[in-house]
Formats: sequence, structure tokens, C-alpha cells
Amino acid sequence: MQAFGKAEGSSVSRPKVGRQGRREIGRALETFYDDVVRQGVPSRILALLDDLDARAASHPNADRA
Repeated sequence: MQAFGKAEGSSVSRPKVGRQGRREIGRALETFYDDVVRQGVPSRILALLDDLDARAASHPNADRA
């Protein structure tokens, strides 16, 4: 995957986003995902995470990926 800027082997330059543009994108993303954040983590997912934590605590020497 290419980073922003010139594509490898290409003389065509990609547009760069300035500081103000990044701020505007950040605000737009926060607004877009604000509702998702407010919903929180579903109780089923929290229960699964608790179960994984309990299993990890009962096997402290097991390799973790």
C-alpha cells in the first residue's frame, strides 16, 4: 500500500491534506461515529471479554498471540 505523496514509479502527485483538512476530517469522523460510541459495548461482548480474561488468569504461563 502506498503512502500519500508520489506513487512509486509515477510522476503524478497525490493530493496532500493539510492541518486544517485533517482537523475537519477528524471532526466529521467524530460526528459520524459519536452515536456508535454512545451505544457502548454490547453486554454479550463484555461477557465474552470477561470469560477470556478469566481463562487467561487461570493459565498465566500460556502463550498469548
